[in-house]
Amino acid sequence: MGEKLISLDYALETLAAGVTSDDVKKTFEQGEWFGIHAPDEVPERSSIDLRDAERLLGYAIHFASTRYNRDSKHCPKKDIASFATLIVYFATGIYSGFGTELYNKELRARKMVAVYATAMKEFLIAHTEIAHTEADHTNIIIKFLTYYYFISQTEAVEEFFDCNWIAAIAIITLAGMQCDHQNLVVLVNDFLNKKAKPKDLREAVRKIVPKMAPQMCEPRKQTKVD
Repeated sequence: MGEKLISLDYALETLAAGVTSDDVKKTFEQGEWFGIHAPDEVPERSSIDLRDAERLLGYAIHFASTRYNRDSKHCPKKDIASFATLIVYFATGIYSGFGTELYNKELRARKMVAVYATAMKEFLIAHTEIAHTEADHTNIIIKFLTYYYFISQTEAVEEFFDCNWIAAIAIITLAGMQCDHQNLVVLVNDFLNKKAKPKDLREAVRKIVPKMAPQMCEPRKQTKVD
């Protein structure tokens, strides 16, 4: 099992708001999501953790399927499955059985969230005066995944690392995975000494993780997530 990075309770609260089990059943029937149980139909023989994972998976699939057109080239069914998989993984540490774990888009999103969580943890240690609840953290990550999969990868990345300190810490974290460590450390030092601009940090983040935001010329959209 992986490390749990978001709250299961708050994830359910966000994704299941105003949704009934009948709504989810209808989504499953229309989308042919075979093998996935509606929230009130998870087998009793399942472990508690598995029941939580299946329940959240159902709501996550319904959330994405009813808000974004999966027949559109911008939202293939694979993206809905991958989105729901990561929501469940970050909340429970359990991976679903959709077989998307090697999907490049999912690998990038998974790395981004892990780096963000590390950066935010370090940021809050240094800024104890800032109130950042478990609900806040969960909602930020769900919003990132929603934008990343269904709206704009560019906008998702830019908003995720909008805080300059978090962007700087993220670069330090990612630098450990890369060969260009020395140049990145210089860039972060310049930033902290006000010699570099926030856009320089964001550009460095994009260079560190290949194809993190592949559509660099895409104009920012002002789309809201319901």
